Amino acid sequence: MKKLQLDNTNFQDLLKVFEKRKMDEGKSTSHITSVVNLSKEFLHFLESKSIIEIKNVTQGIIDDYFSYLKHRKNNRRLGGLSDAYIEKHREAVLRLMEFVQGVAVGQTSFFILKHHKQDIPKDILTVDEIASLFKQTDNSINGIRNKAILSILYGCGLRKGELHNLDMQDIDMSKDVIRVQKSKTATQRDVPMSPQVKTNIEMYLYTVRELLLAEYHHEVAFLLNNSGKRLSLNGIQKKIEGIAKYSTINKPITAHRLRHAIATHLLGDFSIEEIATFLGHRSIDSSQMYTHIKYTKAPKYL
Repeated sequence: MKKLQLDNTNFQDLLKVFEKRKMDEGKSTSHITSVVNLSKEFLHFLESKSIIEIKNVTQGIIDDYFSYLKHRKNNRRLGGLSDAYIEKHREAVLRLMEFVQGVAVGQTSFFILKHHKQDIPKDILTVDEIASLFKQTDNSINGIRNKAILSILYGCGLRKGELHNLDMQDIDMSKDVIRVQKSKTATQRDVPMSPQVKTNIEMYLYTVRELLLAEYHHEVAFLLNNSGKRLSLNGIQKKIEGIAKYSTINKPITAHRLRHAIATHLLGDFSIEEIATFLGHRSIDSSQMYTHIKYTKAPKYL
């Protein structure tokens, strides 16, 4: 829809300033061209609805626009627009509205459901299967450390990289929270610890970690290997594989699967918005994928 022309001078000026912002952000020429053209189609749609001020855009109008896109003819081939192309429209409109509202990425007040297929695991670990994984951990140094790993990946829903990056200063036992400062989305969040998760972490901190420190008394990492240094990402994965090896669960067991599991298990008691905050998603779109299964049974070890 490159040939679309805007009659509204306010929209013309907005598009120019928006384009300059993207240039200042160092975006590629192809990215800027795509975002500007897609935004222009949205603004053209507003003109067709006699909306002359961007501030008058409502959630209902945005919903109408994406309903229109779902039925719009594809100008390059037979049929309609692909989900992937509608997703590009979604990203463009969100970036435009974030710019208009002066907010950070993912913080606009408007919600647009994703239009592409999401990678949803087919075999979500059940509550009982999670319980069986915890039972695989004993009171040895390795067992107590493994229980702490499970507690944080499942009980707190952290990503593997977030667990790897945790330092001692991020574990606030007085407030029962874990502060995630280095995340995939570059945003900080405080994750609550349940009583059982806190107990498991305390057991690791005050017994195992003290022993593992050895000569490295100044090591700031929370999770240590047997040499008293920060446990690597590969090391975390091997610990998970070690737990899975002795279980009878016939499903893939990874850090990401544990995160998927807690997100699904919480659906019975928490809203999508609360789960999005818990997981550190920039918007609730990413958490919508978990609504395909609902659990009402409270997860064990939480």
